[in-house]
Amino acid sequence: MKIKIKKEGGFMGLSSNVDLDYAQLSDDEKRAFDEALSIPPHEVSDERSLSTRDGISYVVKAKKGSRSVTLKFDDSNIPEKILNLFQKYLT
Repeated sequence: MKIKIKKEGGFMGLSSNVDLDYAQLSDDEKRAFDEALSIPPHEVSDERSLSTRDGISYVVKAKKGSRSVTLKFDDSNIPEKILNLFQKYLT
């Protein structure tokens, strides 16, 4: 599975991107992604929601074969395990 992560916002509106290969992640990282991909759609922001000044939004796109999933998070709704993973790969 190929994973694309995009981080936008924060101080000065900076943006960063990373492409990851699911097979290269550790078992803990795979579990974190699996949990994020299983979140019901109503619990994930459908639009970029930066309700606070200097807020950060995250977009995760995962593709496995013909199946694609896009998740959008912001500071108010990102699961802690996913945030920790993103902070590791997005500098």
